[in-house]
Amino acid sequence: MTNPLTKLHELGQSIWLDNLSRDLLRSGELKKLIDEDHISGITSNPTILEKAIRSQKSYDPDVHVLVDKGLKIQDIYEAIAISDVREAADILRETYDESAGADGYVSLEVSPHLAYDKAATVDEARRLFAKIDRPNVMIKAPGTRPGMEAVSDLIAAGVNVNVTLIFSLEQTMAAAHAYTEGLRKWILAGGDPARPASVASIFVSRIDTVIDQLLKDIADHNAQVDAKDLMGKAAIANSQIAYAMHTEFFEGEHFADLRAKGARPQRLVWASTSTKNPAYSDIYYVENLVGVGTINTIPPATLNAYRDHGNPRVVLGKDVEPARELIARLEGLGVDMVAIMDRLLADGLKAFADSYDGILQEIANKRIRLIRGWGHRSASLGELQPKVDATLERLDKEKLSEKLWNGEASLWSDDPAACKEIRQRLGWLTIVDAVISETPKLKEFAAEIAAEGFSSAVLLGMGGSSLAAEVFDGCLGAHEGFLKVHVLDTTVPDTVARMEKNLDLSRTLFIVASKSGGTIEVVSLYKYFRKKMDDLLGPDAGRRFVAITDPGTSLGKLAAESGFRRTFLNPPDIGGRFSALSYFGLVPAALLGVNLDLMLMRAAQAVEASAAGVRALESPGTWLGAIMAEAALSGRDKLTFVISPKIAPFGYWLEQLIAESTGKMGKGIIPVHGEPVAPPQVYGSDRLFVYVRLDAEPGYDESVSRLESAGHPVVTLRLHGPYDIGREMFRWEYATAVAGAILGVNPFDQPNVQESKDITKEILERYKNERKLPAYEYVSPDDPDLRARLQDFIGHAKDGAYLGINAFIDPTPENVSRLQRIREAARDRYKIATCLGFGPRYLHSTGQLHKGGPKKGLFLLITSEDREELMVPGESYSLAVLKTAQALGDYRALKTKGLPVFRIHAKSESQLDNFVRAWEDLR
Repeated sequence: MTNPLTKLHELGQSIWLDNLSRDLLRSGELKKLIDEDHISGITSNPTILEKAIRSQKSYDPDVHVLVDKGLKIQDIYEAIAISDVREAADILRETYDESAGADGYVSLEVSPHLAYDKAATVDEARRLFAKIDRPNVMIKAPGTRPGMEAVSDLIAAGVNVNVTLIFSLEQTMAAAHAYTEGLRKWILAGGDPARPASVASIFVSRIDTVIDQLLKDIADHNAQVDAKDLMGKAAIANSQIAYAMHTEFFEGEHFADLRAKGARPQRLVWASTSTKNPAYSDIYYVENLVGVGTINTIPPATLNAYRDHGNPRVVLGKDVEPARELIARLEGLGVDMVAIMDRLLADGLKAFADSYDGILQEIANKRIRLIRGWGHRSASLGELQPKVDATLERLDKEKLSEKLWNGEASLWSDDPAACKEIRQRLGWLTIVDAVISETPKLKEFAAEIAAEGFSSAVLLGMGGSSLAAEVFDGCLGAHEGFLKVHVLDTTVPDTVARMEKNLDLSRTLFIVASKSGGTIEVVSLYKYFRKKMDDLLGPDAGRRFVAITDPGTSLGKLAAESGFRRTFLNPPDIGGRFSALSYFGLVPAALLGVNLDLMLMRAAQAVEASAAGVRALESPGTWLGAIMAEAALSGRDKLTFVISPKIAPFGYWLEQLIAESTGKMGKGIIPVHGEPVAPPQVYGSDRLFVYVRLDAEPGYDESVSRLESAGHPVVTLRLHGPYDIGREMFRWEYATAVAGAILGVNPFDQPNVQESKDITKEILERYKNERKLPAYEYVSPDDPDLRARLQDFIGHAKDGAYLGINAFIDPTPENVSRLQRIREAARDRYKIATCLGFGPRYLHSTGQLHKGGPKKGLFLLITSEDREELMVPGESYSLAVLKTAQALGDYRALKTKGLPVFRIHAKSESQLDNFVRAWEDLR
């Protein structure tokens, strides 16, 4: 049996499909329609695209990727639409070539909101046509008066045009004239006459829908009989007349010269040919519009119906008197054809504009779900879930997010002095927007440094001034042509000497980073390396130094007086541990060659996701903060990180943020980073696991799954790539602020950090006067009673305890391995959480938690003799003395708090092996 659709092609009418979707393309359905039904083109419109994007899941992966790239909503829509159009055009390219450009087109519409703006329509259509970059694409321009003027300009520019939303005869002929006028300009400019193609799309069935309703409403009894006879005939009659006029125009003298030059006539497309009235045949607007040289663009249901029972025959011709008489009869009944056509155009534009806006809204909905964590976060909380749910509901009722963004310090404290300080520490909430405008300057600075031949940068900083740089270096690395950034946040002389040995000082830039400007470690390291650079470079040494500090600090003054190359003044309303996305993090990131735009885009999305008014469950930051706090209040205060290896350094930054922010007033969340993942049975019931999972590194999936199956609460945060660190930094800052509010602590102060500093200062003053350090008690690794002493020490461990290993030694791989063995033995044998910190950096991180947080810690303080001394220029002490003073200061501070401390002091680091073995032998 002959396929009626194929027969239409043989009769000289092209059949296009009025449908475009990802599923149609990817399923092979379009190719099948081309092969079996001789489909030779595709039209689409905002309504069709809205339905496809809303209903088909196949768009979701692309939306996900485009959101991750930071595209705006309009750009996401465009990327999706262009992708579909290109793919369809490629599938139809063979048809286009075989028909010599007569068929094989795919149409894409400019924004309906531009319908009355000629210039904008031209610009947009030309841009889309160039971007799609396919010869068999038509850009749809509206049949308004400005739209017709745009058609002429577009054809003159060589853009294929589908003139859409044509209803009236006047529009039909205006489209014909616009095409020919543009074609003449195109040819005059030297263009190929056969290249620009155009169709004029007449919307058919909508005419009957409106006129039929008017005929039904005729009240005059005598006119009702005639009205009934005319129902369902206006649209066909209008199309017959349009066909005759359009054919006469292109077959007549007006087009003769162009035809002689090889130009192709504009073709008519019968659009909106599905039957709206169930009283009419379901193929009514197909079988009554078969005409040679025309196109009928048919929706899928009508296409299937015509394939099933169509009866192809040519019905359109030049005799249109009956059609004209029919239109006259309608007008005689009071039907104002001009007004109706104007109304149909307005309604069509509104419908398309509404659908276009609907597409953007649907994409906006998908985007916001994605940036709020849809597909990126999950939690298996067990018995914690009802508590978390109740807290999230309470936070919504209390309008926590609104209060947080409004800077209401009463969320964290009722003390007036504390509230005043808190209000001066909330700049991290808005810093992302501020620094985005600074990225060009940062890039210029990085390019300047790289161009001058620098190969390395050494950041001298502590805590919040250094950890972000370490994260960016460890997770994102140095890009080709940029600097390797080394972070030096220690006073251990062996570490300093080891780094110095590996540097080419003649090609090294030093970044001196301190919020306060007076951090003793930073000042001492600066003095040490400034002397080195002075000796090497003389008066030019200052230009090898850059400062990052707050306005008005001693470091800023020093930089100005000492000829520093540059000083970056950070906003003073950001605390150190919340400063990762400010100059403290971004200057070293720029020197590494990090894509600042991408990282800050991720951070900006995180800001938007946790904006004021976002429901607590939907806000990634509020959700996470509520889980952290409720877990801690329920005894699961050991926040244990499982982090994909490539982004493992992120854990050190998290450790400081959480420990120093929440560990005070006897409360706090104890972050556990770097503890090797183990079977579920070795963990106590005090853990909350957070799996920070990089898509490319799923290696911990099985281990984490076992933890979940054993009943341990697990939060999973999924990162597509390392640059998602930008998103995570803001999420965790926000979560920490929320957790502080729930726990009742001020996350923006560090009241106990100063204690160790004060004791250290006292010890140093004594050293300057007496030339010796105090001999606080310690145990040697060779002590014959070592095992017994350790057994007595670990006996202080109660349920929920944790072991803090504080090591003032060089963090070489060998020493890290030794200390990790201690961690594993303690965890596996006693089911206690373990934290490892190298001094003095931990004093600016977990040190606050140790002294101000829950009194659950047991502390191993490990020191050793130094191979190097390294005098601090201008001071009477060496780095070795400073390091020891800091270790003793922390020892005394912990003792003063009544906390169990065990100090082990080795003559050499290798002697520590005895200590490790003794620890592993404990019962």
